[in-house]
Amino acid sequence: MEQTAQELTSRSAERDAPDMLKQMAKDHWAKYRPKMYQRLLTSGVLEDLLERAVEFTREDMRHLEKQLRQQGYTEVEAREQAWQELRAKWILLPREK
Repeated sequence: MEQTAQELTSRSAERDAPDMLKQMAKDHWAKYRPKMYQRLLTSGVLEDLLERAVEFTREDMRHLEKQLRQQGYTEVEAREQAWQELRAKWILLPREK
């Protein structure tokens, strides 16, 4: 079943909410970067870095979405493309080795 633009916009807006992004990063870091997660937790900076990761992600997304809109993308397309390109930069970090 094809999703409507409204459904995509709603889902994107929910995903882009600061608390949702913060929890997504926290869960991902705990699972895929457990050493880093534990180090940040132990040193007392985990929450601060999670908040900064969300802030940086949202800022980068705003800039990229604006550029994509100027290139002719719809609002939904621009948001989804920006998320695809930027999610690994601050939120969904690569797995620890």
